[in-house]
Amino acid sequence: MTCIMFLDQSSTILSTIGRYSYARAAPPAWERGAKDVVLVDAGESVRVIMRFDDFTTDGWPFMYHCHNLLHEDNMMMAQCIVVDPNVSTQAPRASHAAVVFPSPTSGSATYHAPFEVKELLLVDHLGRTVVQRSGLARSIGTIDLGSLPAGPYVLVLRSEDRQVRSMVVKE
Repeated sequence: MTCIMFLDQSSTILSTIGRYSYARAAPPAWERGAKDVVLVDAGESVRVIMRFDDFTTDGWPFMYHCHNLLHEDNMMMAQCIVVDPNVSTQAPRASHAAVVFPSPTSGSATYHAPFEVKELLLVDHLGRTVVQRSGLARSIGTIDLGSLPAGPYVLVLRSEDRQVRSMVVKE
């Protein structure tokens, strides 16, 4: 059994799976209403909703955590940032980053670059270039990490005038 506490905020249970039924079910009348601690039993899923009328966080997160001390000591906590949806935001910018997936991988990874890649470098955590390819002229490709040791790598993709870096992890 676990109790999740939402600091400085109350929540309302929308539905549960596993407590009263193995299908998504509304909570009974006695469990409805605002609460700052929600009981979650083993193997159970609980959906909650929270209202943040005047609690925008300006970049500072709210925290929620488990009240089971063994869980709390083992980092069973998380944070959320609340933004006001009524405030205008900038239009989404075109991505200037490369997308690499899957990561982590035990074999090959696929990359998508925002330009035609002329040179590809894979650099290990010590800064050594472990893979180097040139003359590719494609924005989509694959790289095989199967023979490399497990760990993090930086994938550097270059064109004649641009360069992007992305992290990929070998399992």
